[in-house]
Amino acid sequence: MHAGDHPVYPDCRPTFVSLFSQTMQIANEGFLKPAFTVEAPFVHMTKAEIIRVGYSLDRMVDYSKTWSCYKGGDTHCGRCSTCVERAEAFNIAGHRDPTVYADGEFWRTVTGQEVL
Repeated sequence: MHAGDHPVYPDCRPTFVSLFSQTMQIANEGFLKPAFTVEAPFVHMTKAEIIRVGYSLDRMVDYSKTWSCYKGGDTHCGRCSTCVERAEAFNIAGHRDPTVYADGEFWRTVTGQEVL
C-alpha cells in the first residue's frame, strides 16, 4: 500500500486504514490485551520513497526477493501496470532494479523515462 494506490484502490486509502483499525479495535474489545492498531507505514509514500527507505536500513531490503507482477509465473512480465511502476520507481529512486523482466524495456516506452 502506497500513495500511488489511492486513486485506484479504495482499500489503500488512509481513511480506509483508519476506519479498519477502529473496526478491529471495536470487534476485539475485551479480547486482545493490549489493544492493537492497524498500521500502514507507507500509505503516504511513493514507491520510489519506499525503495529508498529499504536501501537506507541497517539491514538493507533484498529487493531481488520481492514480487510485484500481476501476471505471476517465474519472471516478472515487465508490461503490467505494477511492473511498469516498479521499474520506474527504482529508476526515480536512483537504484538498479534487481528484477528480471520478460520485457525489460517496456516501462521506458510507457513512462518516457531515461535510465537515471
